[in-house]
Amino acid sequence: MDAALETAQQAIASSSMPAAGFDALSPDQRRQVFFLLPESLRASLLADMDDDALQRFVRRLDPDEVADVLGVSMVLNLVIAGFFATLIPLVLERVGKDPATSATIFITTATDVLGFFIFLGLAQSVL
Repeated sequence: MDAALETAQQAIASSSMPAAGFDALSPDQRRQVFFLLPESLRASLLADMDDDALQRFVRRLDPDEVADVLGVSMVLNLVIAGFFATLIPLVLERVGKDPATSATIFITTATDVLGFFIFLGLAQSVL
């Protein structure tokens, strides 16, 4: 696979127009570059990290803690959605607006914004 990637890189490098280098490849070479590019990027990123940095990164992301953060943030997001799905139509009806036409916009906005901040806040405090 590495030979195919090197062949594709050489074909792009030998092209007279670097911007059109990907277009100079055959469809098979394009497919190989597409599938091998993430692998080569991953290999180069891991090669740049020393062993201590890689171990610190892996140790930092404990799967149990990540699962806890995701679970708690999802439950809190559902509670927020239920609260605002009850409150916003009542407020809109009291103001004199039709809740069926505009309540979903406010509910979605509140749920998305607050859920995002809850998730990031939990992730920052736990992880």
